[in-house]
Amino acid sequence: MRSDPLMRAVSRISEAALAPDRWPAALQSITEAVGALGVGYLLLKKRTGGVEWVSMAGLSVDVNDYINYYAARDPYRPVLQAAASRSWVQLSKCLPQTVLRSDEWYNDYAVKAGIGDIIGTRLFDSPSCTVILSAHWGIYQAPVMATATASLRELTDPLSNAARLHAELRELGWKSAAALRALDQVAAGVIISDGDGRVVEMNRAAEHVLRRDDGLTVRQGKLCAQRVFDHEKLVRAISVAANGKAPAAVGRMLVERRGGRAAYILTVAPLGVELAVYERPLAMILVADPDARTPSERDLTEFFGLSPAESRLTAALLAGKTMHEIAAQSGVQITTVRTQLSSVLRKVGVTRQAELIRVLSSIPVISTLPPEGK
Repeated sequence: MRSDPLMRAVSRISEAALAPDRWPAALQSITEAVGALGVGYLLLKKRTGGVEWVSMAGLSVDVNDYINYYAARDPYRPVLQAAASRSWVQLSKCLPQTVLRSDEWYNDYAVKAGIGDIIGTRLFDSPSCTVILSAHWGIYQAPVMATATASLRELTDPLSNAARLHAELRELGWKSAAALRALDQVAAGVIISDGDGRVVEMNRAAEHVLRRDDGLTVRQGKLCAQRVFDHEKLVRAISVAANGKAPAAVGRMLVERRGGRAAYILTVAPLGVELAVYERPLAMILVADPDARTPSERDLTEFFGLSPAESRLTAALLAGKTMHEIAAQSGVQITTVRTQLSSVLRKVGVTRQAELIRVLSSIPVISTLPPEGK
């Protein structure tokens, strides 16, 4: 059974996994539980070989000095990186005193901080990063005791789980920021949810759709459709997509809107278990908004070399107008509109009006929504 200090340490480690600003308190609790001088936690980026994130407790060291200079000269760190995962390696037992006595890192950094010996482990390893934790004993402290090593081993599982969560959430954070910036430029709505429909993230186009509250909405954090029939179908589609592994998990559906407006077209697809957050598999919901911007008349001219009249005709067809409505609004004969359409079909490289709409509707369009706050 764990002692009270170890129980406190486990509790604080669990908190730090989800709130990185709590790592100093967690490391301090480990320091007290095992009787060390201090504890250090390093997140190393494999691509650069450098220290991406660091937290220390109980040590009078300059973290910036370590990151900017001594990390590259630290002979102990490569030993921990090469050791078996979650095995505790003692500095004095893996590097002889003959090496340490002449080592710049040990003498000018460790010893000056009062560190005599260290025991460390590799908590977590992924293709992109490595997490190392080390407990430090003072020059004037008793040698690392078997009881201290046993206590550290009791903390290995919670520390490894916390390190994994910390590293994955950190990586997910910068990926999410970059992905959202890109997705905000897309005219289609993109919503990420877990299998229960709880919204994890969305782009600006999706926010614009949900603010209308005319077919889709969010209630108590979950994505909902206004009509009961649509809502039940949406719930099933999200659950199947989030928990499915086959292409059959992709679902498509219409969501009716109030006022007789054209329905939203939804595609619900799995994101894969490798992107799960807190063990929750995710689904992606793509919302095709009939009111969203289609290629402009200028776009159509640049893409296909359409004349101004042909571009106006094509834009009107994309907006859902009929040939007769276009002729009446333009003040021309229906035969003129048909001649223009024949020219458009030839320039776009299709033979039918339905095929024209399909091709033009698939052209990626940059969102023209105003920036947030405007």
